[in-house]
Amino acid sequence: MKTVAMLALLVLTQDAADPKKKDAMKGALQEIAEGKGDLQKFTVTWNDLHGLHGGLKLTIRGDGTISQEAKFTKVGEPKEKVDPKALRELVDKLLALEAWVQKVPERPAIPDESRARLTITAGGESVTVWEWYNDLAKNKRLVEIRDLMQKLAWK
Repeated sequence: MKTVAMLALLVLTQDAADPKKKDAMKGALQEIAEGKGDLQKFTVTWNDLHGLHGGLKLTIRGDGTISQEAKFTKVGEPKEKVDPKALRELVDKLLALEAWVQKVPERPAIPDESRARLTITAGGESVTVWEWYNDLAKNKRLVEIRDLMQKLAWK
């Protein structure tokens, strides 16, 4: 099982490092920001769920719908929908932080260490990037996206 999980993360990391995939994702997000892209094909998922420690999985879709799963973590009550203006705010944040680019290098995890993952789907492309959970505040990157997602999704 551990080998399967490592292979899956390696594939995700390779996807985020693929220059063609990065360019396609950037282009798809820019089109959405300019009002030309298809919001119906846009999805952002934050996932820091851990089998022992719990966490949050929060998804915001381009149609404004929200889904979330939480374990051992206090979460807000989801709004009925996220409006298109707020979705564009999220897209702008993704562009500003180049959220489709994997910046943390691969290395073995230390005991009890977990990853927080961000998956972006737009324009027919999907990219997952990650950071070590304990480094989120220090990196000030993916955590900013998570915080904005929570602000936009919760009452």
